[in-house]
Amino acid sequence: MVSVATMFTQEVQSDRVEEASKIERSLEYFYKSLQNLFIGYEENPIDCNQNQKMKFDEIGYYKHLAKKGTRYYFEIYAGNLEANCILNVLLEHVKDDIYILQERYDELNQP
Repeated sequence: MVSVATMFTQEVQSDRVEEASKIERSLEYFYKSLQNLFIGYEENPIDCNQNQKMKFDEIGYYKHLAKKGTRYYFEIYAGNLEANCILNVLLEHVKDDIYILQERYDELNQP
């Protein structure tokens, strides 16, 4: 017979695995993809060619994986790709979220 403590431990472990999986997906499909899109354009991130615009749109399919504030700035920037100040704020949010999510991911994967 399985004890209540064992069931609780298994449920907590399952929750940790699920949370880690969600973080991993958001980092891979949204955050790091968006960050990588603008590598090399740090001085003027608006200088994107049409291929990068298409990639930006593809990343937009995963905006639901972003934190609320980051998603907000992503949507504002997506509506006006010439808004350099919004893009800079968006990229700062992305950078901060990556750091926080990576730390949480690492914490969840510790034994």
